[in-house]
Amino acid sequence: MRISVLFTAGLCVLTHFAAAQELRLDDPVSQEEKVHIVHLSNGVKTYIQENALPSESCSLRVVIRKSSGGEERFSFDGAASSTGQLENFLVICKKKILNETSCHSFSDENAFCDDPSVFHMDQPQEIAVIAVGDFSAQNIQEIIERHFGDIIFKDEIPAAIQIGQDENISKVILRLFYPNTQKSIATYHDLKESWKSLLLQELFQNRMELCSRGIEETWVHPRPRFFYPVNGYAFVSEEAMDNLLSIFLWQAEAARNGGFFEDEFSVTKNKLLDTLQYLSFNAGEPDHAFLASYYADLFLLGKQCYRCEDFLNASATFVEEFQLEDLLPSLDGFFQEQNRQIRVMYPLAKRNQLMTKVHVEELIDRVASLATFYRNSEIKEDSWIFDEDDVQPSPIIRKETPQEGFEFAKCESGDKAPFIFSSNAHVIQANSGGPIEPFYGLPLSDKEKRFIKSIISTMADKNLIQLVFEKSVLEKKGKRINHVHPLRFMGYILSNPDLKSDVKTIKKSSFKWDAFVDGFAKRMKEELAHGNVYQHIPGFALEIGTTAKHVEEYVNKKDFEGLIRSML
Repeated sequence: MRISVLFTAGLCVLTHFAAAQELRLDDPVSQEEKVHIVHLSNGVKTYIQENALPSESCSLRVVIRKSSGGEERFSFDGAASSTGQLENFLVICKKKILNETSCHSFSDENAFCDDPSVFHMDQPQEIAVIAVGDFSAQNIQEIIERHFGDIIFKDEIPAAIQIGQDENISKVILRLFYPNTQKSIATYHDLKESWKSLLLQELFQNRMELCSRGIEETWVHPRPRFFYPVNGYAFVSEEAMDNLLSIFLWQAEAARNGGFFEDEFSVTKNKLLDTLQYLSFNAGEPDHAFLASYYADLFLLGKQCYRCEDFLNASATFVEEFQLEDLLPSLDGFFQEQNRQIRVMYPLAKRNQLMTKVHVEELIDRVASLATFYRNSEIKEDSWIFDEDDVQPSPIIRKETPQEGFEFAKCESGDKAPFIFSSNAHVIQANSGGPIEPFYGLPLSDKEKRFIKSIISTMADKNLIQLVFEKSVLEKKGKRINHVHPLRFMGYILSNPDLKSDVKTIKKSSFKWDAFVDGFAKRMKEELAHGNVYQHIPGFALEIGTTAKHVEEYVNKKDFEGLIRSML
C-alpha cells in the first residue's frame, strides 16, 4: 500500500513537471468550455455547470465584489432536488446584499455566510452567482434570474476611509488592505504576473496578523481559502485600536520601502504552493463544491473562466519558481496610496468617542512623515555600523527571521552622552590582580559599549510603533556585540545608572523584557556549556555591587531572569 501511494505521488510530480516543461508564457490560458456564463441585463454574472459528481446534489456560491475592493461570499451545498432550500438561500443572499438582514439569518445547515457583519456600507460593484450540480442548467438559470435580475447597482466612488457601527459585534473591527488591481489575464505571462500580486497580498495579510497577535489582539480569517487570498481583519479592543492602526501603517511603509523577509516569504510561498498542488492533484475529477469554489475565486481574480487543471497546474509551476527578488518590482504598484482602504467598525454600544476620518488622515500623514525621515537618515545611521570590509545587505531583500526581535526593532540615530563615574565610584582596573581579574580580562571596547548603550536606551525610550520600523538596524548592532561575554555585557549595563534605569523601563513591557532576558539567557547557557562562567562571577559581582554567592545561587539554578531582577 505504501509503495502504491509513493508511486502515485511520484507520478503526479512527473506529470506536473511535464506540464511545466510545455508551458509557454505567450500561449493563451485555455478557457473552460463546460461552464455556461451569462450576463443578466442588470450586470449580475452567472456561472452554471451541470456536473454529476456527486449525484442528486449541488453547490451554489454568491460572490460580491464591493466598491471598495473587498468581497463577501455565501455558500450552499445540499440536495439539488430541494428547490425550496435553494430559493431560501438566494432570498437571504439578496436581502444581505441590500442590507436588509444579517448573516445570522442563515438557518439552513447547508448555507454559509463567510463574512458576518463586516463593512455593510460598501456597495456591491459586481455580483456573481455560481451553480454546479446534478440539475437542469436551464431551471437553475431561471431561479437565479428571478431572484437577482432586479438588483440595481449604485455607481459610486468608494471612500478610502470608512468608519461605522454594528450592533452585532462586541469589539472594534479594523482592516487595512490594498485590493488587487483588476487586470485581464489572456496569456500565461499575465497569469504569472497576477500571482506576484496575489503573493504580495498573502505576505501583507500575514504581516498584519503577526502585528495583531504581537499586541495580543485577535486576527480573523473570515472564510476558508480556496486559492484566492483571504483578506482578514483585526478584532481589537477600543483602547488598542488607534495603536494597532498605527502599527499597520508602519508595516505598510516598511514593506513598501524594505520588502519582506526571506523567511516569511518562504513560509507564505510554501503554504500557497501546498494548496495549489493539492488542488491540482484533485482537479482531474472535481466535485460540485470544488468547481463552485474555483469559479468563485476566478470571478474575484478576473473576468475569464479558465480550464481548471491547466490553470492550477500553471499556477503551481509559477509559484514554485518565484524568488523573493521577483516580487520587488511589484511593491510600488501594490502599495499605492490611492489603492489603500481603511475600514473601522465600532460596536453600537461604544464606550469611547468614535475615531474620525480626520484623525485617521492625520495618523497616516504622521506615519508617512516619520517613514520619510527614517528613510532619509538610513544611510547616515548605517555608515558607522559597518567597517569598510563589511558587505552591506540589500535594503530591499531581507534575510532576517521576522519572529525574532520583532517587537523592538528600532534604533535611534544618536547615543546618549558617555557615562561618567561619580567621585566615590569604585573602579576596578583590569590589571589590579586577584580573583576579579578574569572578568575584566573579558574584552569590551568603547565601540561595543556605544552599541550596547544605543540598543538598551532605544528599547527603553521608543514605543512599539516606533521600534517596529528599523528592526534590521538594531539587529545589525546586536550582531556586532554578540561575541561579548554575557556577564561582561550585563555587568556594564547594571553598573551604569542610566542603563540600569533603562532596564527598569524595559521590564514594564513584556515584549521587550522577554526578548531582553531570552537573549541574555541564551548566551549564558552557551558560555556555561564551554565552562566559561564561574571564574568570572567574582569580578561580575563586584562590578554590579553584590556578592559572588548571590550570583552563584541564580547561575546554579539557571535563573538568569531572577538574577537581573534581583539587581534592579
